[in-house]
Amino acid sequence: MTTFTQRDSSRLNLVRLLVLAWMAVGLIGCDGDSASVSALREQLDDPDPTIRYKAVKGLENLGPKAGEAAEDVAARLGDAEAKVRYRAAKALSKIGADAGHAVPALAKALSDEDAKVRYYSAKALADMGHGADGVVAELAAALEAESESKTRYYLLKCLGRIGPDAKPYLSTIEKATEDSDKRIRKAAESAVKKINKNPE
Repeated sequence: MTTFTQRDSSRLNLVRLLVLAWMAVGLIGCDGDSASVSALREQLDDPDPTIRYKAVKGLENLGPKAGEAAEDVAARLGDAEAKVRYRAAKALSKIGADAGHAVPALAKALSDEDAKVRYYSAKALADMGHGADGVVAELAAALEAESESKTRYYLLKCLGRIGPDAKPYLSTIEKATEDSDKRIRKAAESAVKKINKNPE
């Protein structure tokens, strides 16, 4: 009788990692069909963080074709590993419109301890524009708390795209017009202009 040993388990894990790595860079079986998406989704809850990371990256590379997995990817914003969390935020920004249900999770991730997670969450929300109008308070709070300029830039872009609905937080946004970073000042000025624009 053949016994499944620890060495066998390690070899199997290595094979899975290689397959996921190839899928993550688009070398095999990752053309966006339902089977490819399902294969990657199944690995999102794997106990090995490297496998979870590779699975999220594979879905990220599919972009909008991975829309059916958006909710599962959003769940990885709460992953114990920072590298998985930031990859999930990045993947959601690539998935686009179908990631709308992830807005609350992305807003929560704006206060993550990891700078990359905050950055990609802000970028994903900025890409959604009006789709993020339900988390204006969280965006404004993140803008006040955030120290990274590149993240602040996308928070301002998002608030500007939301437009007049962000008016209750105009004073917070106006503070950024005096930022030492020219790019931030410009983004803040643009946001203020869009927010003050009368809705048609």
